Parts: sequence; structure tokens; C-alpha cells
Amino acid sequence: MVVLSWLAINFYLFVDTFCWYAEEEAFFYTRVILGCCKGPWGRQLDKTLKFHKLVAYGLAVNAVIHIVAHLFNMERYHLGQAKDAEGLLAALSKLGSAPNESYLNPVRTFHMSTTTELLMTVSGITGLVISLALILIITSSTEFIRQSSYELFWYTHHIFIIFFISLAIHGGGRIVRGQTPESLRLHNVTFCRDRYVEWQAAALCPVPQFSGKEPSAWKWALGPVVLYACERIIRFWRFQQEVVITKVVSHPSAVLELHMKKRDFKMVPGQYIFIQCPSISPLEWHPFTLTSAPQEDFFSVHIRASGDWTEALLKAFGAEEQAPSELCSMPRLAVDGPFGGSLTDVFHYPVSVCIATGIGVTPFASLLKSVWYKCCETQSLPELSKEEVAFPGYSKFELKMNLRPDS
Repeated sequence: MVVLSWLAINFYLFVDTFCWYAEEEAFFYTRVILGCCKGPWGRQLDKTLKFHKLVAYGLAVNAVIHIVAHLFNMERYHLGQAKDAEGLLAALSKLGSAPNESYLNPVRTFHMSTTTELLMTVSGITGLVISLALILIITSSTEFIRQSSYELFWYTHHIFIIFFISLAIHGGGRIVRGQTPESLRLHNVTFCRDRYVEWQAAALCPVPQFSGKEPSAWKWALGPVVLYACERIIRFWRFQQEVVITKVVSHPSAVLELHMKKRDFKMVPGQYIFIQCPSISPLEWHPFTLTSAPQEDFFSVHIRASGDWTEALLKAFGAEEQAPSELCSMPRLAVDGPFGGSLTDVFHYPVSVCIATGIGVTPFASLLKSVWYKCCETQSLPELSKEEVAFPGYSKFELKMNLRPDS
């Protein structure tokens, strides 16, 4: 407890001091020189999705190797119980038949098939569950499934809970067994391995005793599971925070614009947030790029109907009706974020070239609005409003007629 308390105090002091250096105005110029992890190293943390996929590919490859290796192991165990088995292999496989003997070969009879024998063990059953869960998670994560049925991808991905539970108890079957330390002291392997016929009688070579290896998968999974649990707790806390919807705009082509406010919400251009609508789904969180500028007193997103959830959201906010719904009758929204994006460091360079197409142009609304605000701080821009800068594809007539996206 003393050590944990000492570590907790040091952790608190580190975080407190880091925030002090990162936020105090007195250290502004210091941060300009040092960067404070806002350069290339800081951006690596925004590549979590790529890292997640890389881990998944590695997990799939190693799982295949693990499964194939155990299939060969079980076949070898099975051969050891054959009637024509000879030598040390047969002697080791028959251990456990006499009283006070521990076994080494988990396959106890040659008459049962390898598959049947495997499914009668804890390791075999949990291994099958783990394999099926991994297959479902990977196959439902393909781009085709995500685009055609995001809900299927979302809910299937949460099978990882079954995956980790099965992984934690997978080693409990103790299929791979080794000689106990006490047996190693009494039974010298170098001396006794060629005297297996004398094991029962020779005092120098007593029958070796075996035990299964202690399960250790939970040790490797404990850290990530704790981190994930902390992230879930933080998201639940953010879920409880009030989000005030200040403006709702319905645009052509089934696009909904939402203006929102949340206490202590800070953003930079290019970031995104996760939105949940409990009345539609109490579990689903969907990412949307912020289209507002940091200088504005609200944050906004533009949502296009492209699936079941977004279509239900547009319908809930009355986007399909002629008369807009009252703000007080709008469904409740929860917001988590904001999180990083590729444009967050655009102002750290003297020249930036930003290229995007399709839905990738959405962050430019936030960026160009921010550019307009920054220009207004230093010089005037005649005949250009922030809407014209942020949405150059709209004519002045459309902007004046309230046809602009933020009208």
C-alpha cells in the first residue's frame, strides 16, 4: 500500500506539472520551441485505427500458427496411446494408469478420435470459442460489412468480451504439462531417460511426476482490459454530461446540421467526435467530423443519411418534415471527444497543402472557417464572409437565400 500510494502521488504530480507547462500562458514561447509532443510524435497517437488493424492481423496469423501446432500435438499425443507404440513414447503415454502417478499425455485412450478428445477438455472447448469469436470479429470488420450493415459490425465486434473471458481460462486445461521441480530433483532426466523400463523398480529413477503449466494469458490481457475499462468509465462519465442543441438545420440531399454546446468543450480544426443517441441505440457511438471553427461558441457536425442509424437520427430530428421541430422536443445526444485528426497541425507550418475528395472535404469546413477568423484578427477580407470562405462552392445568391450549409 505504501508503494502504491507513493506511485499514485508521483503520477498525480507528473500529470499536474505536465498540464501546468502545457496550459500556462507564461510557457507559451517555451512550448513554441519545445513543441510539447504536438509534432510528429504526438500525431502517432492519432493512428490508433491503423495500429488496431495491425494488431488484429498479427493476432490472426499467430492464432493460425497456434491452432495448427496444437493439432499436430494432439495427433502426436494420440499416437502415443496406440497399441504398437514403443519405447519412451509409449512409456510416457501410459503414465497415470497406476495409483499416485500423474499423467503427461492428456489423451488417455487410443479408441477416441483426436477431435472428440480435444472437445472434452477445457482448453479444447475454450480454444474453439476463441477461434469462432476471432473469425466472426475479423470477417464482420471487412469494409463491405461495415458499409452495408454497420450495426452488424458494431455488435459482432463486442464478441471480444467472450474472446477475452475464454482466453483467460484457456490455459486452465493445462494440456502442455511438464515435470515438477520435486520430481526433477529425484528423477534425473539425463540419467533416467534411457532407463524407462526400470522406472517402477529402480530407486535412482522413480516414476516422474508432471503438472500443467500455470495459466498466464490473463497476465497479458489484464493491462489492456484495465485500460479499456478505464476508457469505458470515461466515456460513461462523458455520456452523463449535458449536451445542449442550439440549432438544427436540414439541408438538401438528406444532410442534417447540428449545432451543440457542451461545458469545457475545446477543439481544433480537423478533429472528430463520437455521438450517441440513446433513443435510437443505447450502445452505438458513431464518429463525425467537426465542421465548426474553434473560434465559434458552439461546435457543429454535418450528418448525411447513409445507413440505418443516420436515417433514424435524421427522422428523430425532423429532417424529413416541412416545419422544423422545436429544440425542446429533440432527442437527447451524448458526445465523446474531440479526438485528433490529420489537420490538427496545419497551422504549425508556414505553408500547408491540403488535398481531399468525397467525404474527406468535411474537415475543410472547420479549417477554412478558422482561417477566416485568423485573417480577421490581422486584416480585413472585403466582400467575403466566413461562409463564403468555408463553402466556396455556394454562390452569393445561395448564401443570401439561406441555402448555405450553416444556415
